[in-house]
Amino acid sequence: MISITDGQIFLEAELFYSGIRPAINAGLSVSRVGGAAQWKGMKKVAGAIRINLANYRELESFAQFGSDLDASAKKRLERGRKTVEILKQDVHELVQMPTQIVTIFALSEGYMDDLNIEQVKALEYEIAQGLQMNDLGKKINAHLIETKSLPDKKELDSFIQGLKRLV
Repeated sequence: MISITDGQIFLEAELFYSGIRPAINAGLSVSRVGGAAQWKGMKKVAGAIRINLANYRELESFAQFGSDLDASAKKRLERGRKTVEILKQDVHELVQMPTQIVTIFALSEGYMDDLNIEQVKALEYEIAQGLQMNDLGKKINAHLIETKSLPDKKELDSFIQGLKRLV
């Protein structure tokens, strides 16, 4: 019980009503046990996601004032939007841990940089299906479940590149 309550999670109504669930403010939330409870693979791919989300929200509020943004800021803003999109879950929707890991890997490695939001959701769907049906996907899925760590980067790259052709 102590480790569950150790830390603080800040929820925001604005995030909730915009469809982001759980509506956790990543910039203000603090946990001392998050890393201990994560799979090694998730820790590796999601290490910077909390900071990136906080930076995105800051940049988004700045961009609302109509300021001209440089190319780097626009790229960070777009990646932030895609990060928020892949973190969204419908009510009663369960996203399997291997799907989460491979999707976040695809985002962090830039595979989603040239996709629009609809294509991001389509790629996430293809990843989930591919991990269950595709031979390489099944191998990656089994590796993630058995070892809780990332498989070979070349395998992940090949798997995602193959799925991107379907989007």
